[in-house]
Amino acid sequence: MKMNSLFKIIFIYLFFYSQFSIAQCGLFEISLNQKVNESNFIIEGEVIHQQCYKSSRANKIFTLNTIKVNSILKGNLPSQIYIVTAGGKLNNEMEYSAALLSLQVGQIGMFFLNKEGYETVLNINEVYMVYASAQGFYAYNLAEQLLSDVFNQYANTGNAFYTLLAQEYNLSFQKIYAAVVWGNSNIYNRLTVINNFSPTAINAGNGEQLIINGFGFGTSRGNSRVLFKNSDNGGLTEISAFNPQYISWSDSKIVVAVPQKAGSGKIAVEIGGARTQSSNSLQVKYAIINTGSDTAALVFPARHVAKNSNKGYVWNMNVNFDSDSTVRSNFLVSFKKWRCKTYVNWTIGNTTQINSSERDTFSVITFDEHNLLPAGVLGLCYSYYSGCTENDWYIEEQDMLIRKSDKWHFGNDAIPSNKLDFQSVVLHELGHAHQLSHVINVSDLMHYSISTGVQKRTIEAANLEGAQWMINKSLESDICDKKRMQLLDSELCNDELFGYYNSIVYPNPFNDLLNIDLYLTRNDKLKVSLFDVTGKLTLQYENASASKGFFSLVFDVPNHAISAGIYILKIEIGEEKSVKKLIKL
Repeated sequence: MKMNSLFKIIFIYLFFYSQFSIAQCGLFEISLNQKVNESNFIIEGEVIHQQCYKSSRANKIFTLNTIKVNSILKGNLPSQIYIVTAGGKLNNEMEYSAALLSLQVGQIGMFFLNKEGYETVLNINEVYMVYASAQGFYAYNLAEQLLSDVFNQYANTGNAFYTLLAQEYNLSFQKIYAAVVWGNSNIYNRLTVINNFSPTAINAGNGEQLIINGFGFGTSRGNSRVLFKNSDNGGLTEISAFNPQYISWSDSKIVVAVPQKAGSGKIAVEIGGARTQSSNSLQVKYAIINTGSDTAALVFPARHVAKNSNKGYVWNMNVNFDSDSTVRSNFLVSFKKWRCKTYVNWTIGNTTQINSSERDTFSVITFDEHNLLPAGVLGLCYSYYSGCTENDWYIEEQDMLIRKSDKWHFGNDAIPSNKLDFQSVVLHELGHAHQLSHVINVSDLMHYSISTGVQKRTIEAANLEGAQWMINKSLESDICDKKRMQLLDSELCNDELFGYYNSIVYPNPFNDLLNIDLYLTRNDKLKVSLFDVTGKLTLQYENASASKGFFSLVFDVPNHAISAGIYILKIEIGEEKSVKKLIKL
């Protein structure tokens, strides 16, 4: 068989298998053909510096990545350029989405680029965006001669990938500043052995430590690394821990805290370009998103806090999202599943006109009406964090952007083989909102990908364990100037009409004043009644046409001659009822 025919068969198989079978959380695959055609520039380069900044167009953080260009396959660019990626950490603010590209200094790969022409960034006039975000960067594993994006991995042995680009897309090197050097003859020459590691099953991102035993690791770490399978692409590439996560290093023993993006699979120790791999695989059950970095004393999760008077978070649906009954009802199915598993204090508030994502104090659920989502992204959860010290961070707000698409499957009917299940993806993204990171386990809700024609509508034991760990951490203490989150009332978690905003009655015990704050999800009848233990009505408020929204009542107790004792407060909104026990001093 001719070589070009072989390449064509391999490529067509990879393209069709992925295009119609696999989606990565809220992503659908963009083919290599589309990336080539939709990009004005294609380069090989290395990330040599990063600096975060606040956009002049929206209250969002971006990262400016300085790229040393090795070679150019399409377009004409200088030897150093600047690429902008969404998210990052700036002073006491941080932003993150698992669905978007996040680069690291030292990464080498192929970038599919277009010019960003909307704003000057840090006095730099020409900056570039990666087409299709995480899908527009092929990370290079030079030692093993592999390159990978979030869906596919290609071998470049004997320049095979370069040959594919030349034969299928007529791409060849237009300019070479410093050719990428593939392969490393010293990769397996060092006498380093991993005898064993413990534990064999662990969790990532929550401080749990892995002990690696063997020999030849070196008496000190230097630039050596422990490598884990990257959970964001199913282990196609590898990631290392942040510097603060290396606890100790000796010639025969390494202790390292497992980083958030570590997934199940074999681990490796890399020393001076040489590496040794474990014979057995590490199992990572769940992973927690972190807010740390190489400069932090610790790498640890942000906490849920009391962001509203109900001591939790209010999510606001955009009016157009809310008015689409199919989308809204399917979203709420997944929303309630998480609420009733973890009792996370999330409520649905008033609708909003906001239809984009930025730091604005509102947690918004909206369609992507401004086409802000990169190509290939169907939906994502964006988390905004605030901190008061390098190690103390909390979740400020979160947004969910969802693309209108004919790729979605709604409802409980059998899912077609070419559709992506809406409830499954929302359940996955709300897992990210709980601060769960990806895992490598094809049957797991938080696995980095989901196949079309497949439903994952169950919060499994490992997902719940991770989410509960995060909830418990958040309940330990107040943080910065924020009070800790209060758990949702378990009796109201599945109550769509009333339970989406738990009533607040205070103080309890009460004396002179009794305050009642609640939220109506629609215009309806409202009745608030106070009974003594004999069932005698002592106070009552009625409104036959109360308006949707926040509602506050204040009873002046002395005017009603209420004696000390136990009372029952009954709140009725339409046909929904809630009862609370109160004490009068």
